[in-house]
Amino acid sequence: MSNVFEISDMLPSIDIKKVENETAKYLKNRRKLNIESEYSQHFITRASSGINISSGSEPMDVKTNNNEGIDVCCLSILGSQSNEKSVIQNFKNSGNNLDKLFSENNDKKAVELYKTDFINKLDCAKTKYSMINLYYIAFISTENKVYILCLKINIDSIINVSSSGFTKTKNSININGFIDNIYGNTRLYKAKKRIELRFTDKILSHPKIIEIYSKNKIISNEKICYFNEKYNLSELKKEMEKEGITIDELML
Repeated sequence: MSNVFEISDMLPSIDIKKVENETAKYLKNRRKLNIESEYSQHFITRASSGINISSGSEPMDVKTNNNEGIDVCCLSILGSQSNEKSVIQNFKNSGNNLDKLFSENNDKKAVELYKTDFINKLDCAKTKYSMINLYYIAFISTENKVYILCLKINIDSIINVSSSGFTKTKNSININGFIDNIYGNTRLYKAKKRIELRFTDKILSHPKIIEIYSKNKIISNEKICYFNEKYNLSELKKEMEKEGITIDELML
């Protein structure tokens, strides 16, 4: 059985070139490569010829022209793992019972409550907007690059999600079954009343992740234009190699 979050090929309904162009325009002259959520949603809406449905507390942000539902998130990886993506949060119903379940060390019951919440949230979204399949589209920024990743949400696999016990601090519960633990982890947090997903840095080498922006390439292109005005080809090659950039790399 597949994990709930299955790393997938980019959806054919999304024009990745449009996403690249929008991202490059947005990040021009910005020192940090963080992308604000409202802009990333706009990029995906335009690139999929879809509609933005993110107002209020809707679980999906975009409905594509192929009737796919997409929850867009923007994360950063500057160390061994990313910051968090909220999966499901509930301060009422399940949330009201969470403190008691933690005090009773009943991690299994706590996870079961939030599994039910998540299934209901996704089923409601599919029904309300007549969507076929649901996905996460994650923009992942590092110090010098931005990547995009597609994850299919397998609702039928949520039933197989299980607790793998409390963390050492007893403030959260580790959860199995959401994502391959090589590429990420999920926890249910007592204080936040929510399940969070974090990617490990291994996700950056997954064959299905797509690089959509590189600060190094932008800088390199600016440098070659500058040097090209001053030097002939052989001199240009020498000067660029001093900068640690080969001509072959620039031809990519």
